[in-house]
Amino acid sequence: MAAKKSEHTHKHKHVRIGGRLHQETTFYDELGNLVHRAVSPLMIEFYPRDVLQTIVGAIILAVPMAFTDEVWRTGAELPTSRIFLVAFVSMFAIATFVYYNIYRAERDESFLQMFKRGDGAEFIKRVISTYIVALTVSFLILWILDKSPLGEHFVVTLHRAVLVALPASMSASVADILK
Repeated sequence: MAAKKSEHTHKHKHVRIGGRLHQETTFYDELGNLVHRAVSPLMIEFYPRDVLQTIVGAIILAVPMAFTDEVWRTGAELPTSRIFLVAFVSMFAIATFVYYNIYRAERDESFLQMFKRGDGAEFIKRVISTYIVALTVSFLILWILDKSPLGEHFVVTLHRAVLVALPASMSASVADILK
């Protein structure tokens, strides 16, 4: 005699536990009786500990990039229009990674639904904060290496920092989702 396949249903709801947003999943059997309840944290809100994780993540790839002669030369030679393009690509990559690995993975919804529900501000805050952290870490590492002539050639310093921030922002994003 074959085993009967169980037809469990489940429901999701969002609850705050200790001030943090969590997803509660409740499983019911075919008669509607509670079988199991699971609670897992949602990562859609951006907290100060997330900033610390992005700092550590940014350092992971900013350090090796900041030590390269190619970044120093390219930062001095690349036109500002290309540097803006690099900054845009960095922000776009962060936004795409964050959306698909945090917001869409947690709620399985479209980009516009995220904004309609009210999580758009948290999404924008996470993307901008991640890039600012990566750029700041890049500036600091270049300053420590004495490769950021702030007073005399601020544009060169900015160019170098934006180039280093491209990989640093991606490693910061990855570190942010590791909980």
